[in-house]
Amino acid sequence: QQFAGVQAAIYLLPDENREALQSLLLFLQEVVACVEENQMTPTNIAVCFAPSLFHLNSFKRDRTSI
Repeated sequence: QQFAGVQAAIYLLPDENREALQSLLLFLQEVVACVEENQMTPTNIAVCFAPSLFHLNSFKRDRTSI
């Protein structure tokens, strides 16, 4: 059910955004394919991207402390 929700959200994206997401995911797939050379596992990629994607709580804290 959760997968279907994500899939529906992707389909609702404007074409340009969906194409950009597809390009990013294909690039990251290539990065992971070279894991022996670059040590970038899916977990390591998630560690790099997570702070940028899920910074909403820190933003709310920053705004309330002003």
